[in-house]
Amino acid sequence: MYSIFYLCITFSSLFVIFNKRYNKYIQNLYLFIIINIILIFFLLNDITADSFYYNSIFLHDYFLGFQRQGYDTFFYYFAHLISLFQNKKIADYLLCFLFIYSLYFFSKKFINPVHIVIMFFPYTLVAVMQGFPRQAWALMLIIIACNLIFYLTEKKQNKSSNQEILKIYIFLIMLFSVFFHYSAILFFFIYVFYLITLLNRKLIFLSFCLILFIIAALHYKFNIFHVFFEKLRLMSDFLSTREEDYSIKGFISRFTIIFFPALLILVNYFKNFKNKKIIFSPIDKFFVLSSIIYIFFSLFTLIFQNYLLVLDRLNIYFFLIKIYFFGRFIFFSFFSKKIQKLLIFVSIIYLNFYLILWVLYSRSYYEFKYNFSLF
Repeated sequence: MYSIFYLCITFSSLFVIFNKRYNKYIQNLYLFIIINIILIFFLLNDITADSFYYNSIFLHDYFLGFQRQGYDTFFYYFAHLISLFQNKKIADYLLCFLFIYSLYFFSKKFINPVHIVIMFFPYTLVAVMQGFPRQAWALMLIIIACNLIFYLTEKKQNKSSNQEILKIYIFLIMLFSVFFHYSAILFFFIYVFYLITLLNRKLIFLSFCLILFIIAALHYKFNIFHVFFEKLRLMSDFLSTREEDYSIKGFISRFTIIFFPALLILVNYFKNFKNKKIIFSPIDKFFVLSSIIYIFFSLFTLIFQNYLLVLDRLNIYFFLIKIYFFGRFIFFSFFSKKIQKLLIFVSIIYLNFYLILWVLYSRSYYEFKYNFSLF
């Protein structure tokens, strides 16, 4: 059902994606229609993936989830509030509506918004939003924060107190995402590192040392990173104990669509860094930093292959690198229009094949199998 629906919306959207003769009003109208069709499609899907988290909290208290899972406090408190209604569907509908509409507003920041929404479908919407509610809430907050980064500017004449307030607001949203799922801390630190790069060169090293000292002091006093080390250990053991349940082929298909865009971003960014004709904004620099971190983790995983699952789980967030690449980076002048169209078309074909193969061969598909149900 997923693959048939996806084929329909992708190929019916090609005329908008590739035909720029349509004015902005027509494109925005089509985007609004397609986003609501996708929303209805998921609202009518009654699945049970990852329902364990909700059910356990309904029977106990959100503090129990905090003790067992770490710092996902906001998610467990949210689930605790939902438990008052004793209806998991309320949580599902709320997440589905807010998540998809956060994608709608985020996609409008890019040149080809319909293509952006379509790229989110096979993995982020089908698997993450429906199967991993904690990560989905965290990812939604990161998407909202990235949406706000578009409004940042590094031009001195445009700097004001509003810009500083916006940076703090983004900082808080990134921080809140960590309390929906601990793994989001990586993107929080990427944003912190981005803020450090904006400082005077003399202050960068001092700021970095100060942050390391604060982190070390907090960990020594409160052992705040214990849950992260414990989760890393569990995930590294997972592959050695349950290799038959985890598909390396699935990881490679998700890894490829992120790694090569990240590599192209770095190569072209540093080649054109001093090119005054090309102006890179804060959102560009943020995703350059994200690409550097992703390639570092990829190389680390090649050496320590037990952490393959860790990188695969982090792909939930690093997937945004691919979105940025196809939505903004390829439209810089160092890519010709023919290359731009070719890359967009390849991404559409690739993601359709990915979804078809996942439906046909994935061992986890039965958890996500489309189950039509009227509210």
